[in-house]
Amino acid sequence: MAAFNGEDSWTLPTPARYVIGQDGVIAYAEVNPDYTRRPEPSDVFAVLDQLKRSKVA
Repeated sequence: MAAFNGEDSWTLPTPARYVIGQDGVIAYAEVNPDYTRRPEPSDVFAVLDQLKRSKVA
């Protein structure tokens, strides 16, 4: 494991996705402790559209 993680523990990565607005506020967060389940990229589109609309207004 040290060759992959840089240490000897059996730690697995936790997939996560964050969208942070230009104001520094987290607009979207998804974290799943099951490393086999990844967030769908399309789930973020609505958040990005909302951020874009709020910036224009």
